[in-house]
Amino acid sequence: MSQTPRILIVDEPESSQRLQSILHGAGWDFHPAQGLAEILEHLKKLDFDAALVNVGREQTDVYKIVDQLLRECRDIRIVLVADFDSSDRALECLRRGAHAYVLKPFGRAALLKTVETAVEQKRMVAAERRRAEAELAESKEEMDRVVQEKTFHLLEINERLKEEVEFLRRDAAFRSLFETAQDAIFLKDRRLAYTLVNPAMERLFGLPADQWIGKTDRQLFGEEAARSMEQGDSLVLEGETLEKELVIPMKGVATTFHVTRIPLRDPAGAVTGLWGIARDLTATKRLERQFQAAQRIESLGTLAGGIAHNFNNLLTGILGTVSLLLLDLDPADARYRKLKKVEEYVRSGVDLTQKLLGFARGGKYEVKKIDLKEVVERTISVFASTKKEIILHHEGDSDLWPVMADQGQIEQVLMNLYVNAGQAMPNGGHLYLKTENFILDETYIRPYAVKPGRYVQVTVRDTGVGMDSETQERIFEPFFTTKEMGKGTGLGLAAAYGIVKNHGGFINVTSEKGRGSTFEILLPAYEEEGKDRSEESLLAMEKGTPRKTVLLVDDEEMVASVGKELLETLGYEALVAATGEEALNIYRAHWDRIDLVVLDMIMPGMSGAETYGRLKRVNPEARVLLSSGYSLDVEAEKMLRNGCRGFIQKPYSMKALAAKLREALT
Repeated sequence: MSQTPRILIVDEPESSQRLQSILHGAGWDFHPAQGLAEILEHLKKLDFDAALVNVGREQTDVYKIVDQLLRECRDIRIVLVADFDSSDRALECLRRGAHAYVLKPFGRAALLKTVETAVEQKRMVAAERRRAEAELAESKEEMDRVVQEKTFHLLEINERLKEEVEFLRRDAAFRSLFETAQDAIFLKDRRLAYTLVNPAMERLFGLPADQWIGKTDRQLFGEEAARSMEQGDSLVLEGETLEKELVIPMKGVATTFHVTRIPLRDPAGAVTGLWGIARDLTATKRLERQFQAAQRIESLGTLAGGIAHNFNNLLTGILGTVSLLLLDLDPADARYRKLKKVEEYVRSGVDLTQKLLGFARGGKYEVKKIDLKEVVERTISVFASTKKEIILHHEGDSDLWPVMADQGQIEQVLMNLYVNAGQAMPNGGHLYLKTENFILDETYIRPYAVKPGRYVQVTVRDTGVGMDSETQERIFEPFFTTKEMGKGTGLGLAAAYGIVKNHGGFINVTSEKGRGSTFEILLPAYEEEGKDRSEESLLAMEKGTPRKTVLLVDDEEMVASVGKELLETLGYEALVAATGEEALNIYRAHWDRIDLVVLDMIMPGMSGAETYGRLKRVNPEARVLLSSGYSLDVEAEKMLRNGCRGFIQKPYSMKALAAKLREALT
């Protein structure tokens, strides 16, 4: 970053030491604070890019702190620091407007990356606001100069306004500026009646000039809407220049404008009226809402991913233990049947974490070139067989571009949308599906943080009950549902959002109460690339050793303990390491007899990726099987292309582990 970030650390002195150490090491400017009073004192003196806020149980005023920061600093970005036990408090803070989230234990790089992203977002929003304000100020200065020059020659107040209007109509330079401006420009007399409006004002409000001239805001918009405008106009007639955001009815819809008003003076300096510029902020406000919603969902995704990862570690221990217990029981034993039930319940928990990981953009499983039109046709035929009361309509481009995607996950996204549409039409209706090619430019994709270029769009539109604006804003949040208790997890659309985002695309929703909903999925089209190195042949394993040795690397004690017992039950000699450093020490000492390393991707300290790189330096032919509570992500896919023997996702049963070990060792 070109300018040193300034960070406010809101934490207790003892627990903030690590945060201060990391920021100090990065050369960033940081200021620790605790309590609302000290925070306010800092905010009065300095402009902060971001605030690191601890949401642990010891931070009793965390909600007030988040509210105060957002109230005092409109552009500041709030990054929450929490652990698994305080995830509920973190979720509430995110709903109140916090922007990002880091989960303890975190690495130095992860923290700096999260804060750096927040700082860049803050500066981007602030720069956009400054640009808009500068443009408005430039227009205001130019208009002020021209109007002041023209009014200098007018003599009497009553005749002055008439001559002024006529003069402005004749003056070519002013006329060009006045008539071509995209912002609404207007003049009022001391009675606050309009004396002149430009074409942009006519167009924005849908009223021709003759319906403006001689009328006041009260006559045009009604008493309630005019009250705030008249209060400001009165101050301008007293000689003040005023800039303010106002909500004004435009074509029957309440619309936010940035309005600048300046007094109009005669040669003696007396105020004879006012002129103003009104800029429609609809697009700007929409962009801000989309940006904030994307940030909120991104942060919720981080939280959901952390929860799913920890939950998968717990399920690994339970599922592994059940697998071991089943070996000691006869299938006719009542305890065997009960344990099989436990196994079923664990697999239900696995399904839940898969949805959470989908929302958290936890990765893709099998990416290949697919035809979305075929996927839509296949999935809709399955849905149609269960919903005879819904009439289907499908159209699509005949030359639809292919996309690179995990077909199973895309099918899950589509089925979630179909089911959502079906629930919105309990008595039947129409479901419209469309697939088409699009080329998106930088302007269109700005709120979505994706690359411009070729995209394939799938549109799913229903004629159901629709949604209000509040529901639309939260529809992709995990666990948010409008269904009755027990009739939905609130994860279907959240998972759809995460899966699409993880494929480099985005998803839009538009809806109106009583008029149905439209979901648009856009995925980047396939671009031809070089050969994938994952297709290269694997190294042949060494022969002659009757019993194989496996090094299991996992920081979770329960996973390591159960995993060791599973390996030994399967006939392997098992070595266990809790960290990357310990794994390297063991491997250096026994590399010649270790046949395979089962390596956890997410560990404190040395990560799985770094451990893998160092293992390869010790022995370039080291065999490694990746393991994680997350699904495949970009880093894991890169490791697979660079020689890893496979990937197994937690939780895994003994049967699944045995199959993966055989694959990795052959």
